[in-house]
Amino acid sequence: MEEPVQILNLETLLPAAPIFILLIIFVVISLVVVIMTRKLPKQVTLLILGVSWTIGLMWWMNTL
Repeated sequence: MEEPVQILNLETLLPAAPIFILLIIFVVISLVVVIMTRKLPKQVTLLILGVSWTIGLMWWMNTL
């Protein structure tokens, strides 16, 4: 007799949770950077965004 298959359980949702948390953190970082650098040229804003996203990704992957 086979066990019933659970479609949604905690074990299947856990691997996706850090990705959602990461996306929320990156959106907050982006909003803060855009608000703080409103008066600067767009290239500077994009550069700061790129650096902060790169640092965030490296930190998330524990390679920093």
